[in-house]
Amino acid sequence: MAYAYTPLQGANSIRLLQLESGSYSAPLKARLASSRLEDHCYEALSYVWGEPDLSEVLLVDDKEFKISKNLHTILLHLRYLERIRCVRTLWIDAICINQEDVIEKGQQVGFMGRIYEEADDVLCWLG
Repeated sequence: MAYAYTPLQGANSIRLLQLESGSYSAPLKARLASSRLEDHCYEALSYVWGEPDLSEVLLVDDKEFKISKNLHTILLHLRYLERIRCVRTLWIDAICINQEDVIEKGQQVGFMGRIYEEADDVLCWLG
């Protein structure tokens, strides 16, 4: 079953991806939760989207979420090793913004400067 977004809860609200730890070869698993921008520590990811081919799978709340090969590779490198047993909290525009909801997308894109500004760290992936 494919992942279905729940609506954001207000103008100051964002979604954060909690990427579970795992070995490099294990499937990518995560949770997606709404949060007020100032309520959580997170890292924002900036990267080249690459080809629009959504051929890879990220399991979000045990549901399939299609992502690009480039983003899949990035997440494999960013997640913590299984032995650490820790989640990594990330804001990634391709996942945390509902790309199918034009109103939300417009609001969140206008909010991106603040999202990056409020992040504890901004990760830039050059490939």
